[in-house]
Amino acid sequence: MIPILNSSSATLWRFWCSVLHIVPDLEQAQISDINEKYDSIASVIADKRLVSVSGTPDWLLVVLRRTAERAGAKSFGELWPHMEFFAHGGMSMIPYKPIYEREFAPRKITFIENYNASEGFFGVQTDTNDSSMLLMLDYDVFFEFIPMSEYGKLGARPVPLWEAETGVDYALLVSTSSGLWRYDIGDVIRFTRKAPYKFVIVGRTHQCISVWGEDLSVQQAEDHDYEHFSADAGGIIQPLEVIEARRGLFYEWLDSKGKLGGQHKVPRLSSNRTQFEELLALN
Repeated sequence: MIPILNSSSATLWRFWCSVLHIVPDLEQAQISDINEKYDSIASVIADKRLVSVSGTPDWLLVVLRRTAERAGAKSFGELWPHMEFFAHGGMSMIPYKPIYEREFAPRKITFIENYNASEGFFGVQTDTNDSSMLLMLDYDVFFEFIPMSEYGKLGARPVPLWEAETGVDYALLVSTSSGLWRYDIGDVIRFTRKAPYKFVIVGRTHQCISVWGEDLSVQQAEDHDYEHFSADAGGIIQPLEVIEARRGLFYEWLDSKGKLGGQHKVPRLSSNRTQFEELLALN
């Protein structure tokens, strides 16, 4: 969604759209119905020489697939053979990267992650060989961190940047010049180095499973990095059951919640079955 603040910003956006051939343009960005918006975008990019895209991996996948299907293309690479660059953020690329690589094959796409939110711009990947992001220290944001081992506890002390350590999972707090004060972003980050400060996003503060102290994060689940957690449940854990989701299930579930669009995401982990049962009922 493109925020339109006043007439001058609208004029500026029209200028850049015309110079750089940006999609969606101003009119498309203001379409309130998400399906209508995606159809409008698809109708424009189907016959364009698309060389770069940016957005959240899940919703961008919906748009590109819709476009390719309507154009009768077997893959994204067939429709857009000149694609070079993918700037992504808002959620982990781990489950989606193999899909994009397969869709654009044999061409190799450069993937760059950025960490931007309504509250500020916090980080960007500066090395294609290193998945961690550089922390932006000069954007009017003061960062503090609560170790996840202390998160939610009364009297938990926020740690300033100069006391943060590598390899520790932290809940991110920000204070900004726009008026936020120790605002809990809801993301969990882990520093990979301190000179300069580089980090990875490992999950959400409210999306983890810790029934028996296993502290399973979203990143561990998506990485299949199971050696970093364990649970001794006295032999009561049942064998894994895989239930296949029909095509379009998560899209339909988000629609039922009024949460279609790039600003909304499907939760990855939960300690209760509420959302799972809703999905099962729809499935």
